[in-house]
Amino acid sequence: MVQINDEIEAHVANLMEEIQEGTPSVKRFHYLADCLLLACLGEDTQALEWNEDALEAPENTGITEEEKQLTAAIDSLSGPALHKEFHECLRLHRERTDFLQRELALVESTSAQYDEICKESVAHLSSVYIKLAQFFATQYKTGHWGATAQKKLKRAIIASCKDAFELKKPSAEELDFYYQWAPAPNPAVHMGMKEFGTFLSNNMPDQLRDAMNLAQLPDTPEGRRIFTERLKEYPDFQSVNEASERDKHPAVVALYHHLMEALADRIAITEDGRLTRDDAIRLLDNAYDDDDLFALFMVEIKCFANDPKYLEQQDDQKMRWFVVSLRRETQRLEDEIKQLPNVWGYCNVELFRSLHEDDHAFKKKAVEDASIVEETAKRLAAVYNQLYARPTAKRVMARADQVLAAAR
Repeated sequence: MVQINDEIEAHVANLMEEIQEGTPSVKRFHYLADCLLLACLGEDTQALEWNEDALEAPENTGITEEEKQLTAAIDSLSGPALHKEFHECLRLHRERTDFLQRELALVESTSAQYDEICKESVAHLSSVYIKLAQFFATQYKTGHWGATAQKKLKRAIIASCKDAFELKKPSAEELDFYYQWAPAPNPAVHMGMKEFGTFLSNNMPDQLRDAMNLAQLPDTPEGRRIFTERLKEYPDFQSVNEASERDKHPAVVALYHHLMEALADRIAITEDGRLTRDDAIRLLDNAYDDDDLFALFMVEIKCFANDPKYLEQQDDQKMRWFVVSLRRETQRLEDEIKQLPNVWGYCNVELFRSLHEDDHAFKKKAVEDASIVEETAKRLAAVYNQLYARPTAKRVMARADQVLAAAR
């Protein structure tokens, strides 16, 4: 049973006042009812005024110069020509999305094959690099070195860690050690979204882990937005968003409520009174929190682009905003695609393609590489053992120089 409090009474009074003093639109009435429902569920909310006309005229949203240029480029289009441009942009966006997801899937599959063959030798060599970094750290902490030598030792520690991380993704302990010496976070040694999701999932109750499914999301712009929103549903990671509707552009508020009404069937209330939402609503909430009108349009496109009747109901101005939103998001996808060579494990995709995507040849090359890596690990381990046994200043500095020279 809901406990009536001052907040709920205020929402009821506000709803009745607007009904008595005027005739609120259907969207406005539903918005006020939603606020009342959230208050009954214990959510801290307030019903604010919002301009429904802003949905029709979102020109004053503070868009970037690039987005203005995208808009200006299609101002002359209307009617069938505009719809044709929309469908072409939609086709390209879906094509590039599929391409990025296929590439990321190929990174995962080729890396899994390569790592399965090379994992022992790679782990051996990586561990030797880490031991070498720890040795340099021990030497640094003795305080027997001058300022120049200390700087060189610190650089050798960082370089040795990077050598290790290029071979194998670092553990949490290795990352912690690295960041004690690194001047700033290095994107190349961060946990990927999948690994981070797996790490978090392993520390969640089974029921919550299955519901959030963090580790299965693609590492794409949309996947990361969904990841963020799913993470907010875990109590220990909920963040307080200080921004209210008063801080957001009226066009964002109007479109958000319009879409929330249209997608109301994607929200449910569990037996214990919790609100549950699907990924479309998560994307909607993420765009709203970011005050991002174009991201809201992308949710609308995602949900209704395959409905011809819905598209026919949109006027030319709305279709233009759809086109701009698709072009903007497609450009972001292109930026992600350009960065693929920097993704950890993409070298395995390049190797696979250099062998004409021949699985047998790929596995054979992995076996050869594993043998080479193991021999390298044994040689470096011997060097480390000698250095550890007789850590003279000359030998320590010589090894540091060699590490730094290799890094260059």
